Amino acid sequence: MKNFIKSLLQDESGQQSTKRILAMLGMVFLCVTMMLNSYSHESIKPSPELVSAVEVIVCVCIGATSLDKFASHMGGKKED
Repeated sequence: MKNFIKSLLQDESGQQSTKRILAMLGMVFLCVTMMLNSYSHESIKPSPELVSAVEVIVCVCIGATSLDKFASHMGGKKED
């Protein structure tokens, strides 16, 4: 299980990807926040702007990771 999670956070070259780490952390925070909010009073919920900001960060990180993956395939090797 540890190796699976480690492989999720690596890019195509085997290096740790900051975008993937931020996306996973943001996703975990959003899921935990939604679960805790379903069992708590409305007076202690986080502001909607904060939740939206985390959503945007997660979406941008996932999108940038996807673009990196396709850009490496599209770029290829240039011939002289």
